[in-house]
Amino acid sequence: MILSTFLSSLLSGGLAELADVAITRGEDFVKDAIKDVTGIDLTTEDTISADQLAVIKENNSKLLDTLVEDNRHEEKMALLELNTFKAENDDLARASGLHASYIAAEDTFVSRFVPIFTLIFVLVSLSLMAAIVFIEIPNENHTSALSVLEMLKVALISVISFYFGNKSTNRTMLKKEPRVDYYAQY
Repeated sequence: MILSTFLSSLLSGGLAELADVAITRGEDFVKDAIKDVTGIDLTTEDTISADQLAVIKENNSKLLDTLVEDNRHEEKMALLELNTFKAENDDLARASGLHASYIAAEDTFVSRFVPIFTLIFVLVSLSLMAAIVFIEIPNENHTSALSVLEMLKVALISVISFYFGNKSTNRTMLKKEPRVDYYAQY
């Protein structure tokens, strides 16, 4: 394995922990942390001078604490994102189950109410959108018209995603996994 100049400088300077973090999280991540803690900007250069290495060694424990704190924050955010994804999936499952029970109902009114209401809602929303787009609106009401247009757009997207699902969000959320705290030992 060929080491970069930055990694070899860290290793030769006795900063194996920082080199390990640079290998697992990326050199830019460590360079940004060094810049935040010490003020040394290594983003444009790969070599570390003896003076810079001495300052980094002085602040080594503070750097590691900063990196661990950053990792904990990212782990919390990933866990929050995962919990949000689970809640959205549970909500979608409940809504789909409720919708299936409406469709399976023996009463004709109950089984057709939701699709007919949805159709009426979609048609009214589309006609309001067309009215906002094609009818001349006074200048003082432009922001209100845009706000109404945005609300209608969000409502229509919600209705459509209820019936057809929101596949792009589900695919990206399934690929993400919560990070493991590799640096807790430091």
